Amino acid sequence: MNESVEIKALLSFRQNILRILSTVVGLLLVLSAIGKMINVSVFAGLIVQMGFPVFKIFAPVIIITEMIFGLMLVLHYHIKRVSSFAFFILVVFTIIYLYGNLKYGIRDCGCFGTLLPLTLSPLITIIRNLIIISILIITWIFYPIDIEIQPDWKKYTIIVFTVITSFVSGVNSEKGFFYHLDNFSAHHLENKALNKTFLLKYLDIVSDSTYLIFAMQYNCPHCWNSIENFKAFQKYGFVDKIIAISIKDNKKMKREFVQFFKPEFLIIEMERDKFSQLFDVVPTYFFIENDTIRNFSESDVPSPRLYYKTYVK
Repeated sequence: MNESVEIKALLSFRQNILRILSTVVGLLLVLSAIGKMINVSVFAGLIVQMGFPVFKIFAPVIIITEMIFGLMLVLHYHIKRVSSFAFFILVVFTIIYLYGNLKYGIRDCGCFGTLLPLTLSPLITIIRNLIIISILIITWIFYPIDIEIQPDWKKYTIIVFTVITSFVSGVNSEKGFFYHLDNFSAHHLENKALNKTFLLKYLDIVSDSTYLIFAMQYNCPHCWNSIENFKAFQKYGFVDKIIAISIKDNKKMKREFVQFFKPEFLIIEMERDKFSQLFDVVPTYFFIENDTIRNFSESDVPSPRLYYKTYVK
């Protein structure tokens, strides 16, 4: 009798520990979804940089999936089942991140979007993911089979938050990445005097000249596609000077970029943390007129003809 009670107590203790661990993982997934949801364009741009541009359209779907799985784990709604799905998905995401890091030098996993722009080393990111994967697989294997009847309020809570996440992700996608040729982003640098930003420290600007500034990374495919249009603005006299801004981190990628594109324009490099304070996604471009930042756009650089036909009245 005592032995049976002890076994039940042990199983109950193990179940409670697994619930706590699943709650922690669930909160991380919810936080991750919220961070990406704030600016879907950042996450979609990261997918492109990792070498999978065709999958950028699935950025909102991934965010919604994270929110659903996170809420299910936090609310202990079919823990065993959702742990198995989350385990497989996180394994896939970890492999994709590892591929992007090894082939393109991507360091930012984009795990928490712009909510917590953490720049962890790839090793720490992988170790963290492996810990979460281990928790999920342990929960999947050892948590009791989901036979208890779940209260309706949990289901309705998940549905409500899924609808909200879908709506916000869709709106932010439209404003940011997928329809950037229709809208300029409402960025904090828009219409700001240059001397009110730390950009002035990096740019040698003449007041009566016009400039096109291009924020890029050396391994960004969309940035590569923008280079010729970027150069055309100066070549055909639309601006007085063009300047690129990039991150000072990978000499090999810079060398390969210079060898292929042979840029005749100035490239200013800044530390990653400074770059991240200014730009959420690459490519990004903007103009400087009368010492003021104009038309800040998180998108590929259009041709001068398209730009002036679309935006200049």
